[in-house]
Parts: sequence; structure tokens; C-alpha cells
Amino acid sequence: MTTPAYLDNILLEQQLQAMAQHQLLPALSSAPPPSSSSSNEMNLEHLRERARKHVEDAIRLIPLERKSAYLEAKRRAPGLVKTETDPLRFVRLCDYNAWAAAERLCKYWKERRVLFGDDRAFLPLILTGEGAMNDNDILTLQAGFLALLPRSKSGLQVVFTDRRQALSISCTKTRLRCCFYIVNILAEDDRAQTDG
Repeated sequence: MTTPAYLDNILLEQQLQAMAQHQLLPALSSAPPPSSSSSNEMNLEHLRERARKHVEDAIRLIPLERKSAYLEAKRRAPGLVKTETDPLRFVRLCDYNAWAAAERLCKYWKERRVLFGDDRAFLPLILTGEGAMNDNDILTLQAGFLALLPRSKSGLQVVFTDRRQALSISCTKTRLRCCFYIVNILAEDDRAQTDG
């Protein structure tokens, strides 16, 4: 008796994921501890490069339909991919699991393409009107729909949402793009990458 094709795909994916986790996770978690300030910078660069390599290795195992937006971003805006989606951020967020980081990185670009469209998804997330955020997105942010508050006493970043400040010109997608922008800013914080 043969198994249906969809079950074969599920089993194959589980095997690939197990293989990727087994091969990639130990390599990332074996980074030497930092010892001094200049050494910290060297170790961070070394860790960043290792994270990039291991995440790229894991991405090769992901089916094409799930990584197409990421591959398009790398083709159309390689510098942007490097600066705005540092693999080390994703690896930290995923508890140093390169496979999970690769999946999340591909989902990030898929969602970014859905929210911003093919014409703006591969532009920088800046508030000039020249990037991914259009004029309505920028106005919605400036109106105070979302605001980053000062850090809490425990040092966590707080986001305040005031739906009353949403402009009449801001549709659901505009508000989602604003949320995406704010979350992207939060994701740059090292503490947010490890503590949530």
C-alpha cells in the first residue's frame, strides 16, 4: 500500500526539519563566550556570519513556494535583506534554532510582500515616502495610531495603540503596515530578540 502524496510531503518535511535541527543547532550554540569589548565585536560578527550561513543552509531545504518572497528580495534588494533582516536576529528569536529562524525569515518576506505589494515590499522601511511606507502609512503613524512609549521599569519596550487616532484615510492594510513597521523597530532591540 502506498501513502498519499500529501503524507509523503509531510513526512519528508519532518525528516528535513529534524535533519536541519540536528546539523545546524549545535554549530550555532558552540560559539565561544565573548571576553572583551573588541573581542565582543569580533565574536558578534563571527556569530552573525555563522548564523547567516546556517540559516541559508536551512533555507535551501525549504520548499520553493514557501521561500519565493525571500528569494525575490535577495535578487531585487540584497543590501536591504542584509540590513533589515539580519539572520542573527531571527536565530536569537528562535532560541538559536536555525531551521525555525529560516522558516520565520521566509515568512517575514512573504508577509512583507503581501502587506506592501510587489512595488514597495523590497524598498527600505523608512518614513520618507520613498521607501516601503507610503504617504498614508506615514500620516497614520504621525497621527499617533501607534506609539512607542518609554521603556517600562523592567526595561521592556511598550507599544501603545490608540484606535481613535487612526485617520479616516487609513484602511486596514495601512494600519497593518504601521504595525509591521513598529514591530520591525522593536525587533532591532537585542533584548526583544531573546526576551520577547
